[in-house]
Amino acid sequence: MKNKTLAIFGIGTYILGVITSATDLEGNFEFPIVLIISGIATSMFIVMATIHLWKKFKYASIIFVFSTIILYALTAIQEIALPQYGSLIIILLNVAKVINFIIFIYVICLFLEIGKHENQENKAINTPINSYGLTPAKMSREFLRLQNLIKEKKVELRLKKSMKDTFGVWIYWFSETKKPKLFWKAFFIFYWLFSSEWFWIPFSIILAIKVSPLYLLGILMPFLITRLLKPIGQGFMIYDAQNDEVLFDDLWANKAIGIMSTAKHESMIHKNGTPDIIIDPHNQDWREQINKKL
Repeated sequence: MKNKTLAIFGIGTYILGVITSATDLEGNFEFPIVLIISGIATSMFIVMATIHLWKKFKYASIIFVFSTIILYALTAIQEIALPQYGSLIIILLNVAKVINFIIFIYVICLFLEIGKHENQENKAINTPINSYGLTPAKMSREFLRLQNLIKEKKVELRLKKSMKDTFGVWIYWFSETKKPKLFWKAFFIFYWLFSSEWFWIPFSIILAIKVSPLYLLGILMPFLITRLLKPIGQGFMIYDAQNDEVLFDDLWANKAIGIMSTAKHESMIHKNGTPDIIIDPHNQDWREQINKKL
């Protein structure tokens, strides 16, 4: 199944899941047979999405599956334990739903972006076009050289570990460049609020005073959210930096990305060896070094 088709299939399974979750006044599902079909379709999408993401975005596929398992586990606990409204299980379940929905949205966006890239390549096989519509005529010779080296698996891009909220930085850049901008701006604001300490600290304190001291653990939510989504942000950021020279130059100017060789030599200090070639943004011009070293 093609990436664009898979994205449409995923959207369809989500809509079907929302429709079939309707219940009557007694709490019974109104469409039990369709609910089974929806569950099978959703499981198929999760498996196919994981397989499609595994090669290029391994961390994204792992976290997508992990967040789904956590959501299903908390849902099962809710059905078995029947906790009261406002209990810790209900709060965690709602948080898991939001996180899973965010990850689902970006998995769909990723499939649509890759599908667009594939369509452009099929239309112009002899004129390579990246996922942002930039032809070689619009890109510098050095950046084309870098792209070819990445395709030949001679070098790879690495984000600096000092970048904490990688997903937040990426979604901000995404909201500045993608249409409809109003929608993505609103989504960025939602993410910023949801992952902000300014929201979780007072919210956790209020719940701890009114319900239970255990809700003070909610103070850790910003850390958990940014850590959970960081690998996804890294995957998306590197993918986009490989295709957008403007983004790559911005990251390089801010010393947030480096170019490393995939070939490694033995090292007494590092178990997995160290890269033979490193072009570092702190003291080197990548445009000059890309032709000198490789």
